[in-house]
Amino acid sequence: MEHSVKVKYLKDYDHSDTLDIASRYWLKQEEQKLNKLSALVALYCAYIECLKGTSSQHSIFNLTSSAALEDHVECFIGFIYTEIDTSNYNKYHYSYEVQLVFNNLALFLNKRKTTIFLSFNTISEDVEHCIFLYKNTEKNIEKIEYYQGWSICSNDKKIMNLNISIIYDAYGKEFTHKLHQIMITFGKKIISTTLSKKIGYLVSLFRILVLVYPNIKNLQRAMSSEYAFESMLIIYNLCLIDAKIKNYNIGHFHGRWSCMVDMYSLLVNYGIFQEPFTEILRPIYKNCTNKNTTTNVIKNNKQQLLHNKLVTQIPLSYTDSEAKELIFIKIINEIDHIVYCSELLRQKVNEKYDYFIECSNKGTIKVNQNNNLRNPVPIGTLSKNNTFRTYYETPFKHKDIKNYSNFLGISGFSKEKDIIKDEIFYSSYNTLYPLLILLINQHPAITESWLLSWKLYDNKSNVGLFKIGESWYSKSFKKRKGVNHAEQLIKLNSQSVKIIEDIIRITSIARNYLKSENNKDYEYMLLASRTAFTEPKRVKKIENGTCTTLINCLKNSYEITSYRNSEILLNNNESKHIFQNLTLTRFRASCGVRVYYETMSVNKMSIALGHEEYNPSLIDSYLPDALWKFYTNRWIRIFQNALIYESMKESLYLFESVDFTKDELDKFINNHAFKDMPHHIEKGFHEINIEKKITTIKIVI
Repeated sequence: MEHSVKVKYLKDYDHSDTLDIASRYWLKQEEQKLNKLSALVALYCAYIECLKGTSSQHSIFNLTSSAALEDHVECFIGFIYTEIDTSNYNKYHYSYEVQLVFNNLALFLNKRKTTIFLSFNTISEDVEHCIFLYKNTEKNIEKIEYYQGWSICSNDKKIMNLNISIIYDAYGKEFTHKLHQIMITFGKKIISTTLSKKIGYLVSLFRILVLVYPNIKNLQRAMSSEYAFESMLIIYNLCLIDAKIKNYNIGHFHGRWSCMVDMYSLLVNYGIFQEPFTEILRPIYKNCTNKNTTTNVIKNNKQQLLHNKLVTQIPLSYTDSEAKELIFIKIINEIDHIVYCSELLRQKVNEKYDYFIECSNKGTIKVNQNNNLRNPVPIGTLSKNNTFRTYYETPFKHKDIKNYSNFLGISGFSKEKDIIKDEIFYSSYNTLYPLLILLINQHPAITESWLLSWKLYDNKSNVGLFKIGESWYSKSFKKRKGVNHAEQLIKLNSQSVKIIEDIIRITSIARNYLKSENNKDYEYMLLASRTAFTEPKRVKKIENGTCTTLINCLKNSYEITSYRNSEILLNNNESKHIFQNLTLTRFRASCGVRVYYETMSVNKMSIALGHEEYNPSLIDSYLPDALWKFYTNRWIRIFQNALIYESMKESLYLFESVDFTKDELDKFINNHAFKDMPHHIEKGFHEINIEKKITTIKIVI
């Protein structure tokens, strides 16, 4: 594995003793002026510590001469270009910030500014001098290794950071090295998503351990066979108190604690800690009921009380049968609305692609030549066709042209230029999202992880769309199903075949570009660019309605009036809440509920969701639990309102006490008001039997 410093992990280290208070404050103020993502202070602290002989509490104000300040800045930039693992562009960016900040310091100290020529795509002569200066400076090799961090590789070949600097600081190099080797071995056995969680549990455990047992001697005693149970009980109580203070879900906390104990057990098995005499405590947290009964009740603008846990909002005044029917019908209507909007977007994407290709076919490519007289091809607003043809042949960027949009004649702002820019076709996340919705609608077995792992090619074989006999298939991996069942084959229908063909078609420009660049991302099905002049990449994360960019671009497309068989399905107002709650995961779950409603079979719902076998507890997470919560919350609220009604029905303040309007009250009373108490409960079985005997005697007499 490569060993180099990654800036994004530097903030995980403790730099509290590196700078004096005045220096830290001044640099922090300067950092805040740059941008929210800047890591200037952490980067500078790492640089200072990597220089040999640098004492703690370093002061930037000790750079009393212009020459000393200049050498310091040049060496810092040399450190960035030598030790930091990132692109030349990022190194340029960091160095630009360094020069800017330290020139502000020079101004503050009344010293000469440092002028270093920087280039974002090449290493300038000035930067080469900085690198030479740094390499010839005495360095603290141990600190450089320290800041290179600790990385491990997962079973699916993902390199992951192991944030154990706090362990190194407390327990030393030897202990940390041993722990690192164990995690390297362990990491090879599990996939990256699981490994990421395991790392989190390990770090969470040690964050408390280093506080309670601050040195290796204390730790070894605390984790000995004799004291391990007591020590872990202390850790448990501290974590529980912290969770209570922060108002965390206590049920979730206990689940997390159990995972932390698992990591402790792993360290026992590998010989880091001794085996405890007594099994470590894993309390099982139980609610008053095994279901979550949080109310999730709101009032709408008509002052109706509504259940808001689901996307569907149902008035409490309805009977259970009415509510149940409304839930299912509303879910299906909302699915159909989402599909309707997605189909419209799909049509627009296809039309845009076809138009772009049609114009490109009519155009002539403009070759990059300095002498425009030899290259009289009109471009930009003068010829859309030539612009599109040139872009099609060389999409995203040109290796010989720095400002590609300017070369195409569409840089700057004007109505004509904006039209051409908008009509240039490239596959973006926004163009793909509606197609993913449509694909899941056809096959609810498809998950987000399946889509992220989905390939068109694997070792030059087509795995994204292929035929077996007369049927079409696609395959990918659903990692949560485990190693033996991860590969998931989807038998396609005529609609899903067309959807996948559309995805392949609209990503073809990006795919051809990536292939020409020998970028293995071309193998993946989902390829996207942020702009027409940004290199495409495989989609590694599914973003939904909570993402600002998506909301801005797609929100309006889903908040429209939809139709079913020429009749209005949902109007603008009815569809307003849908997109902000829309995720691929929720949509998939809704499609599963639809299958249940259509078949009334949990087995068929299970098959549709792609489960290996029927598992009631797994199905619970899709259907019964949500409905159970709905009914439980309804019944509780209904009972409360019935009690209040019986108590206040003769009062002038009745309507201030209950959750209903006058119009709703009659309906509520008919459906839910308390009936007369049954005779056998009111009097008791003993008294009823006596009454029966007396009646019998009277009849005999």
